[in-house]
Amino acid sequence: PYTLSLHDALPISADLNLAIAASKSTGTPLPVGGLTTTLYNTMSQHEEFADRDFSIVYEYLRLAREGGLPGKE
Repeated sequence: PYTLSLHDALPISADLNLAIAASKSTGTPLPVGGLTTTLYNTMSQHEEFADRDFSIVYEYLRLAREGGLPGKE
């Protein structure tokens, strides 16, 4: 099976960036878009998550909540 990586999924982040820019130009709040972009960018910096598709977000958030992210004690 094909594995879509977060790096491959960056067009999603690019689309979010376009939506955020449009929301700023119209004065429309888009807080979830900004949070999602930040989350994707943060996840892509972790080797364990960088080669996984965006569905791994739930696992990343669970580990973050439990304090078990890579590189943490």
